[in-house]
Amino acid sequence: MGPLVDEYKRKFALGDQPQAANINIDLVKGIVAQLSMPSYHSSQEVMQTPIRERIEMLSPAITARQEMKNPTPDVAASLGGAIEIPALTFAKAFERFKIIAANNVRIPRLPCYG
Repeated sequence: MGPLVDEYKRKFALGDQPQAANINIDLVKGIVAQLSMPSYHSSQEVMQTPIRERIEMLSPAITARQEMKNPTPDVAASLGGAIEIPALTFAKAFERFKIIAANNVRIPRLPCYG
């Protein structure tokens, strides 16, 4: 029984692979790009999509998964939509606003005390 226990311990050990707590949206987007998938979809986004569109949305992930023997936890999270897409922060929203409506943004100049 000892050799079997050791074998399954090795199979279930994650070693140096990222733990679930270390997986974030930036990592997931990088993996999706590396796998040449068109985009990442969170599980919530998939569930809110009509079934016909859902099949089309999930096809690249299913195809990529079929080609892998043992995906790492970060790859599995990327394929399965396990990470929620974070809300846009105010700072990022303002940066986008400055690009979209550049003529509506006026940043006052502070007097220089040189």
